[in-house]
Amino acid sequence: MDSGAEWDLFRTVVDNLWEGVFIVDRSKRLRYWSRGAERLTGYSVADMAGKPACDAFPIHELDDGTPLCTGPCPVALTLADGIPREASHHIHHKAGHRFPARIRTTALKNPAGRILGVVESFTEAPTGAWALARICELEELAHVDPLTGLANRRAIEVQINRSLGELVRFGWPFGVVILDLDGFKQVNDDHGHRFGDGVLKLVARELAQNSRRSDVLGRWGGDEFLGVIKNVDERQLEFVARKLSSSVEKAPLHLGSDLLHISVSAGASAALASDTLDSLVARADQRMYEAKNATRSRPGRGSIHMLPAARSAKGGE
Repeated sequence: MDSGAEWDLFRTVVDNLWEGVFIVDRSKRLRYWSRGAERLTGYSVADMAGKPACDAFPIHELDDGTPLCTGPCPVALTLADGIPREASHHIHHKAGHRFPARIRTTALKNPAGRILGVVESFTEAPTGAWALARICELEELAHVDPLTGLANRRAIEVQINRSLGELVRFGWPFGVVILDLDGFKQVNDDHGHRFGDGVLKLVARELAQNSRRSDVLGRWGGDEFLGVIKNVDERQLEFVARKLSSSVEKAPLHLGSDLLHISVSAGASAALASDTLDSLVARADQRMYEAKNATRSRPGRGSIHMLPAARSAKGGE
């Protein structure tokens, strides 16, 4: 099939495949390079045309970076014995990066069985470790709030439901703490959402540093954070709520040239065996709003205050 309509049909079909395909003759010289091969490797037909296989394929590499031509080259082996082969190696892209590939070679024979050349197909094929790492990464992204890096609402809901099940089956106590930044809406209105996002990141960092490894702390929504606190009774849970809110209020939170003084309203509720996710969170939320209303009645509280860093260093003169 050296010319004519059959060759044109062959190229039309193969060039529309996702895989890369190339053909070498008995002298290991490249005779065909598909569009898929060009797309996967970055090497054009002009880059590859007519080259000996060992010159044309520095792109084929072993795991340690050794050119495949110096090792167990599937093309050379199939050319010698006519046996199809399948192997996993790496392809070195023209742009410089490498990627794992699945390679298949098949001998091209005339009607008498004489080997005329070899066709190889290859496609990107992530290694098991890479694929597993990617799966873990995607799973993590599905449960992480992209702004703060804490657990997102979905992850918190999963944890609450799991803990409720453990409470019913094993009697393992837990509770939830909701924390809300006082006056945050005004910060967004006065300084913009980018500044507000910076405040949320600072608060998230402070909360994470002051929580236990066994607890799950996340962003519930907007400027609300929620912690699932394990192995605590009501009194211990209230202590945790005060500790978390105090950690934010007392921390020197610098954002640009500003030193922020943030007040936080917190509500906590220990879980009951009869609770659902909604009833438990609603109870903690109600207590948080009660705390917020009490905060508003105290002078100097109930907002996020900002002082230039230079002034704050002098005691706010």
